[in-house]
Amino acid sequence: MNDIAKELGLENLNEEDRSKILIQITDSLLKRLVIRVYDRLTAEDQKEFDKLVEIGNAAKVDEFLRAKVSDLDEIRNEEMEGLVREMKDFLAAAKKK
Repeated sequence: MNDIAKELGLENLNEEDRSKILIQITDSLLKRLVIRVYDRLTAEDQKEFDKLVEIGNAAKVDEFLRAKVSDLDEIRNEEMEGLVREMKDFLAAAKKK
């Protein structure tokens, strides 16, 4: 995540503000990832996934998705790249105003 902070120019923020932004970025990434992979799961797997999410164990969710989605890392990287690109565009537009 430090690479992302640097890429977005967040390294000059204080630790608390940078941490808040990175948490929001992580949350957005997870939502985007779930949207992409959820429909690829069987109905039974979706129920299991929902239970794991409800419990709140991120490690178990990741393990489950890795077992069910063979290209999870590729999807994660694509979503991260897209999110970073969107954030850069947003920040560039905000600076122009």
